[in-house]
Amino acid sequence: MSCLSPCSFLCQSSACSRVLRADRLTATYYPRVFTAGDFNADASFDLMQFSASNTLNVSPQTTSVWSSTPTIAFSASRLDFGAQSVGTSSPPKSIALTNEGNAPLSIAKIVTTGNFAQTNNCIGPFAIGQGCTVNVTFTPTANGASNGSLSLTDNSSPGTQGLTLTGWAGPPDFSLSVAPSSHSIAAGSNASYILTVDPSGGFSGTVQLACTGAPSKATCTLAKTSVVLDGSSAITVNVTVTTTSPSVAALSRPSQFPFRKSSFWIFWIIGLGPAATLLLARRRRAAATIGMSVLALVLVSCGGGGNSGGGGGGGSIPGTPPGTYDLTLSGTSGSTTYTMTITLKVT
Repeated sequence: MSCLSPCSFLCQSSACSRVLRADRLTATYYPRVFTAGDFNADASFDLMQFSASNTLNVSPQTTSVWSSTPTIAFSASRLDFGAQSVGTSSPPKSIALTNEGNAPLSIAKIVTTGNFAQTNNCIGPFAIGQGCTVNVTFTPTANGASNGSLSLTDNSSPGTQGLTLTGWAGPPDFSLSVAPSSHSIAAGSNASYILTVDPSGGFSGTVQLACTGAPSKATCTLAKTSVVLDGSSAITVNVTVTTTSPSVAALSRPSQFPFRKSSFWIFWIIGLGPAATLLLARRRRAAATIGMSVLALVLVSCGGGGNSGGGGGGGSIPGTPPGTYDLTLSGTSGSTTYTMTITLKVT
């Protein structure tokens, strides 16, 4: 048969002509007609549409075909297994397969990957609405998370389907992850991270959180210092590292009033005091002269002109020092502690 398939083609062979002649009378009155038949030999009816300007006597004729195809539907998109001891097999978990297409379904192969195995009753072909069941077991070989897949090869489109399999080996536990793992900021800016606390194997309980290792004049703050896991849902916590920018501080201006200086009191004791005593006693004019001279000397030495001490000024206060720092995020539950490292680069 020289007809192109599956969508639109030109029927020119004798096999196509037999179909066209069968509908010749109808096509005379209806330039677009439909007919059904098993055109792709899959034991199910397909739909064909003929198109012509006014009659099927026109050659060649344009024809479109809609082929019937099987479609697989899974009862779940993934199978998750709880905690399982190493070297032991879990109870089976089932996944149902159903043909929701409009042609019989044939399954050629079913395989699993990872620490998973399957058994099934999928002996086809399966008519529309029929299906089978696949049972999957989990047998871990080492502690920790296990990932695998269940794959089917069949006659549907695109020919291979699959779903995800996950399991956990060992006692229930939790894990930490963070994103992003590093930040580069200028001093005075903030860096934000997201910490994820994820239960594994059905772990439930409280996890205490902490952040340490922040550089000088910087702080690491968590939005929550503890989280409560329910055995299935992960919890995210915002982490913020705050840095300090350099600044300039004004220095206080020294007082211009000389009497606040300690040197004034020294000169008072050794000079001005005795001179004042002589003046008060009014004993001799010479003593008064000496006292006034000493007073003038004291005022000059203390900066009585008002310019002593110089002008005001400023000083630089350093912020968070430039550099690359590793900070530690930790999660603790009971005697178990896990840590994650985040990197902060300050420019």
